[in-house]
Amino acid sequence: MLTCVAMLSGVAFYNGYPLVYSDTGSYLMNYNFAPRSFFYNLFLVPAHLTHSLWTPILLQAVLTFCMLRLILREVYAVTARGEFLAIVVVLCVLTSLPWIVGFVMPDIFTPMLVLGIFMLTFCFEHLSRWERYFVMAVTLVSVVVQYSHPPLALGLAVGAFIVRYIGRDQAVMTIGQQVLPVMLVGAGVVAIVALNHHMIGMATLSPGGYAFELSRLIEDGSAVEYLRDQCPTHKYAACEYLPRMPMTSTDFLWSPDSIFHKVGFLGEREEGMEIIRGTIEAHPLWVLRDALGDASKQLELVETGVGLESAVTNTATTPGIAGHFPKEFKAYFLSRQGRGELLRLPFLQQLHLAFVLVSLCYCFFAAGLFARDREWMPIYLMMTVGLGTIFNAFVTGALSQPHPRYGARLVWLIPLIALGAWHKALSVTSKPA
Repeated sequence: MLTCVAMLSGVAFYNGYPLVYSDTGSYLMNYNFAPRSFFYNLFLVPAHLTHSLWTPILLQAVLTFCMLRLILREVYAVTARGEFLAIVVVLCVLTSLPWIVGFVMPDIFTPMLVLGIFMLTFCFEHLSRWERYFVMAVTLVSVVVQYSHPPLALGLAVGAFIVRYIGRDQAVMTIGQQVLPVMLVGAGVVAIVALNHHMIGMATLSPGGYAFELSRLIEDGSAVEYLRDQCPTHKYAACEYLPRMPMTSTDFLWSPDSIFHKVGFLGEREEGMEIIRGTIEAHPLWVLRDALGDASKQLELVETGVGLESAVTNTATTPGIAGHFPKEFKAYFLSRQGRGELLRLPFLQQLHLAFVLVSLCYCFFAAGLFARDREWMPIYLMMTVGLGTIFNAFVTGALSQPHPRYGARLVWLIPLIALGAWHKALSVTSKPA
């Protein structure tokens, strides 16, 4: 276990400090920043208690190790330690996995959510009691740590249930097992809404989430057309920016003179939601076309290590590390990321993408073999990961903005499936006739 945890954290060790993003700073604070889920702030509480950001990284590595152990055991019968270690080594060298594990962001919980929903739907009856508790806990945490996860989890739970129902002759499910994933998603939604109501007085799933959808509509142009029609009679605050529109999502949300720097993400929430509703009602086909286009674009965007700014340019996070982890600030500042050495990783990105493409081709080939032999569990995992990839592209690309980071955090699941399928094929062919 220690060897695997060290490898999964290997990129952070190579860097000399955990990897951070511009959004990491808001997760270090002790208040609820509307665009981010405060539950990941709570996940980082052990870091504040130990005065080290290494604590959540090692915890993320342990959770990833345990989930991989269960998946490979249940789906591909990988039980030998050496075989498991070999698969982890390949994943750590040829995929984005260790870059996501070593990242002080909730990104690792996106693939954990996909694997957790799969385990609850297809493998629950094969797990021990404590393994069930573990998968349920990880799945619930995965639902609440990022606002994009509840819709992704709901889509996965419903999709996985349909797949399991179609294949119900292969294994009997109790009523409790059928509804458990949906119940966990519901519990996560209730927890998010309750915490937001307690901390900022708003019973909502995503207090600032409207801003990302509004920025998407503005960049795509449909909201700009709506504002041009409405601004002569409606004094929206956004009308002040109409001469500069359309503008990119980044400029609309984060530029120094943006509306959100003036009034905050909650200050214009009602107005923003009204503009979104009006835009959709006025231009439904335009919005739908752009949403599908953005989701399709998101499927193509995959880059390992994107957005790793230096300590000098990452003005959103550097002060937070200096304030909350002063004893580690020197290590952060002198790390490879801190010195700006991880801004461009073209060779690594090309290597990882090539391995994903090779793995994807092998997955299609392996699926045919599994179907021929009526080995349905690996096919169910392929379908769940496929659904998760599509849902993730829509939730992030269409409702926020296409970004390479959103693809990189999930794409390593394809090589995981390919390696597991290859192991299973080798174990079958190596058996004596």
